[in-house]
Amino acid sequence: MSEDTFEKFKFSGNANEWFGIWIVNLLLSIMTIGIYSAWAKVRRRKYFANHTYVADRNFDYHATGKQILIGRLIIIGVYILFNIVLIAAPTIGVQRQ
Repeated sequence: MSEDTFEKFKFSGNANEWFGIWIVNLLLSIMTIGIYSAWAKVRRRKYFANHTYVADRNFDYHATGKQILIGRLIIIGVYILFNIVLIAAPTIGVQRQ
């Protein structure tokens, strides 16, 4: 019979490091009109994952900024295509009553 054990989470980050990441992400996102925000998301999540420990092992985050940007561009493309279809054939859209 196994004994249930609970492991505590430990966070090793600090406010100075986080503020540096946050301010650089903010400034680069503003300068690139939001394009850098995909890479900013990766930096933020990697920071928190790499500084969070359980059972003396930290987590990791594997996505890349390019993958997130491509995903966002696909969603924007689908949204634009959907709106073009609604303009061309409005009867396809959802009926409101």
